[in-house]
Amino acid sequence: MEMVLKVWTRQTRRQGKVPLSATNRAEALAIARREKPDLAIVDLIIPNDSGIEIVKELKKLRPKPFVILVSGAMSAEAAMQGVEAGADDCYDKDVTVTDLIERVESGVRPREWQQPTLKEMQWQYIRRVLTDHGGNITHAAKVLGVVRQSLQRTISRLSPTGRPPVP
Repeated sequence: MEMVLKVWTRQTRRQGKVPLSATNRAEALAIARREKPDLAIVDLIIPNDSGIEIVKELKKLRPKPFVILVSGAMSAEAAMQGVEAGADDCYDKDVTVTDLIERVESGVRPREWQQPTLKEMQWQYIRRVLTDHGGNITHAAKVLGVVRQSLQRTISRLSPTGRPPVP
């Protein structure tokens, strides 16, 4: 999580924006109350906490920031929970900071929820198993009952980036 945070912070600066970073709930809410940011990117899984609960609290602030929920294993279920909690949009961590900034600045609202395709559901399941096993492809392959090389080929075929997700 902290590695992704550092990379995104650096990329945000390159976009000419001022990033405010937090690694826990108390810090995030204190920054949000003090700085009143336009955008908050919240990780679904935070050590000893819940990104969903942080989204709920951020949406109580005035003015309300645009809140994007991200996860290394975003699923349709997690996205629906995020939107119910008040998230304005939800993404996998393989999204770029540039994409997130463009999304917010465009003012376009997310499309209506649609039933995921079989390919999307397969990718969600593989991401979940990989995340549960710390990104270890060998362990994930054992759990999925496939050969490691088969899982690697499937990942390169299904992943938007051709690489395993960031846990």
